[in-house]
Amino acid sequence: MLGEDNSNAKALILYGRCLAERGELGEAQVVLDAVKSDEYKAALAGAKAQLTFLRQAADLPEVADLKARLAQNPQDDEAVYQLAVQQLSRQQYEAALEGLLKLFIRNRGYSEGLPHKTLLQVFDLLGNDHPLVTTYRRRLFAALY
Repeated sequence: MLGEDNSNAKALILYGRCLAERGELGEAQVVLDAVKSDEYKAALAGAKAQLTFLRQAADLPEVADLKARLAQNPQDDEAVYQLAVQQLSRQQYEAALEGLLKLFIRNRGYSEGLPHKTLLQVFDLLGNDHPLVTTYRRRLFAALY
């Protein structure tokens, strides 16, 4: 099987991410599911999070439509969340994190805590060493406590 060799795991994860970026989401899922190594668990979680955001964004309204909705009603939680997912799918991480954090602070219970869960997925996607993760993890902690 493709993913059983640890030396191939990192290459498979990178290949899966490339496929996802090209819009080949089904093939990317197959490749990522083949990775069985625990050595690259964080990288695999990040790649799967990226794939999730790309899949979600495909079913959402366009960014311009979401921004128009928010111009009319800045408190539209659904539009805030959907815009963040669209931004994540376009690798606009800081804007997405900011929107998710503001939504979390304003409405923690939105869609059963979805903003909080999504923030954690973004942290997985970017990795613990990413400067945005450090900043937004600290801000999320402050919002929690």
